[in-house]
Amino acid sequence: MRFFKYFKPILLFLIYEAFWIILALIINFYFSTSLNFDLSYFIPTQYLVSELIINVTVFIPLGGLFGYLIGGYILAPLFLFFHKLLYGKKLEYGIQFKPPSEKINIISKGFFPLMLAINLSFSLSTEDILNFILSASANSSLNTIAGADTLIKPIGLSVLLPVCFAISMFLFSSIWFLKNSGIIYSNEKSVREVTEPFVIRSVGGWMHTLIKGYAGIGVVITYFQIIYEIVTAFSEALDPLILAVVVLMWTVLLFILFLATIPSLIFNEIIRNRSGDYVRNIGVKLDIVDEAIITFELREQVKEEKAKELLERLDRPKGEVEEKEAPKEFNGFNFSETEEK
Repeated sequence: MRFFKYFKPILLFLIYEAFWIILALIINFYFSTSLNFDLSYFIPTQYLVSELIINVTVFIPLGGLFGYLIGGYILAPLFLFFHKLLYGKKLEYGIQFKPPSEKINIISKGFFPLMLAINLSFSLSTEDILNFILSASANSSLNTIAGADTLIKPIGLSVLLPVCFAISMFLFSSIWFLKNSGIIYSNEKSVREVTEPFVIRSVGGWMHTLIKGYAGIGVVITYFQIIYEIVTAFSEALDPLILAVVVLMWTVLLFILFLATIPSLIFNEIIRNRSGDYVRNIGVKLDIVDEAIITFELREQVKEEKAKELLERLDRPKGEVEEKEAPKEFNGFNFSETEEK
């Protein structure tokens, strides 16, 4: 069973690696002469295509794995401590124990770390930083192309992405550590005397909501901004069909990149119990020791007639008694005959 759990993620990651290698071979076949320059001083080799491939197939996955290993052990205890410090007086904490899942949710877990990494890369792609990370030959060669200012930014993004991906995984790994621990909280204590419903939520889920809100909305805005700049810069220089293909490829490449999170996700599953125990031990020091037994039941809906009758009773003024006709007969005894006698 464990083999099948990891088989699909490993297969997808191999497809991810093969995709970039094949794409590099195609680019090298058609543009080997025009792209014969160094991209960045920080990447081995002195050929743009090989540097890009090393970046996406090696540096980005390794950067994410490195960020995961550090972030979970550092940030997870800090987030738990500050959550308890800020909200501990109003909430009740407990530990929910669940059996491990038999599959790895690659899309749900890998999408937002990538979005945050891309958003950070776009934010850091300023002129000064791009001049620093790109080689002199790259700047001079790219500046000869029409719309160079627009083209340099996505290329610079690819160079920044390993570092930004490591930062993103540094943050998201703490969320996975907290979720692995099963530490949850409820606001039942603070809403007992008010009309608000009580909520049960995990500390990791609370942190996930905060980070993914920035990652999701920010990257959507930035993405459409870049698409607009590409279309504006190359609308006159390129055929509309070619321009549409470029935009489509740009979209596909971004979504394929989320597969770079797979090594970190696999490692998260391997150390799930260990990381959960690590955070729970921190929780014990914060007086989070009780096991939480969560049940969620849905009762059958009241029938329409019963509901109507209940509403009518609630609408009556207090003290009003419903008048009912007295029975004429009870257990064979006739009240009418007795009254006549």
